[in-house]
Amino acid sequence: MTEMASLHTKDTTDQDFMADVVEASEQQPVIVDFWAPWCGPCRTLGPIIEKAVESRNGQVKLVKINIDENKSLASQLRIQSIPTVLAFKNKQIANGFQGVIPKQKIIEFIEKILGSSIKKDNSEFYQIIENFLQEKNYDEAKNLIENFLS
Repeated sequence: MTEMASLHTKDTTDQDFMADVVEASEQQPVIVDFWAPWCGPCRTLGPIIEKAVESRNGQVKLVKINIDENKSLASQLRIQSIPTVLAFKNKQIANGFQGVIPKQKIIEFIEKILGSSIKKDNSEFYQIIENFLQEKNYDEAKNLIENFLS
């Protein structure tokens, strides 16, 4: 688990799962990250998913469950391997995945749950391109655009 403090991320337990996840999923989608401290892939996925949730500014919540400390919940939900991520919406599991997936796939996972894309402010990028074009520095503009699109 990361040390990152967040308004939209919290740890929960077997006892608080109903309130923190199931009931809360009526107000907003809740993404649940099942992890363990000894799990290397969990340590890789955790910060990526936390950052993706933070970028949504409260549209979605992330709840993290340490399966070593909350064995009955992992058993009830038949969590076979970790990391496992489940998304709850309207008191039901709406989607999920296992293992580490690329950042873009995590963003797509969150967008699918929300039904909207993550909007990014690219005004600084556009300004840089415009400056290159005004300076007739077409190769730099082209390279920057190609990198952006890839």
